[in-house]
Amino acid sequence: ARWAGLTRASREYRSLFDAGAEDYDPPTNDFEATVVRLTSFRERNGVLDKANVVMQRVRREIIAAFLLGGVDGEVGRRCAAMAAALLLEEMFVTNELLPILSPVKASQYARFLRVLKNVPEKDAFSLRRDVKIDGCELWHRNALWLHDPSEAKRLNVEEGPRNMPARPVPGLPPRTGPRPVPEACCAVCIGIAIGGAAANGGASAA
Repeated sequence: ARWAGLTRASREYRSLFDAGAEDYDPPTNDFEATVVRLTSFRERNGVLDKANVVMQRVRREIIAAFLLGGVDGEVGRRCAAMAAALLLEEMFVTNELLPILSPVKASQYARFLRVLKNVPEKDAFSLRRDVKIDGCELWHRNALWLHDPSEAKRLNVEEGPRNMPARPVPGLPPRTGPRPVPEACCAVCIGIAIGGAAANGGASAA
C-alpha cells in the first residue's frame, strides 16, 4: 500500500511540475483552483513525510500563492491563518534538518511574524503556542538575532540569550595556526631551526 501511495504521489507531482511528463497539467492562473489542487495533493498523499522534497515544494507553492500580493495584500490578509500554519510546518522541518542557528531560520521566523500579525487572535494564540514545541521558536528567534538583529528589533522580537556566539566579522578569518618562528612546532620551523643549528655548528668548527 505504501509503495502504491508513493507511485501515485510521484505521478501526481510530475503532472503538476514536470513539463516532460505525458500527463503534464500545471495549475492554472485561477487562484482558488490552484490552491484547491495543491491542498488536495497534500491531503491525498499523506504517506509522504512533511520533510519530503515533494511535500516541501507543494507547501512552498501554496504559501507563495497565499502571499502573492504581499503579506499585507488583500489575499495575504484573508489567508493569513492558513499561510502562517504552513510557515509553521516549514519551520518545524527546518528545525529538524538544519543547524540550530542556520541563517535560513532567520528569514523564516521574520516572515512567520509578519504573517502572524494579520491572523485573527483566536488562531494566532494556537500558533504562538505550537511554535514553541521542541524549541522551534527558541532557535529561530536566536538565529534571527544572530543574522539580522536590525530586523529582529523592527519586529519587536524578544531578545535571545546572551550566550550566543558573536556575528562573523567580514573579511579573511584571523590566523590561528603556528607562526613561522623557530619556537613554533611545525615542520617548516623545525627545518629552519635544524638548518640554523647546522650552520652555526659548521661555523664553530671552522
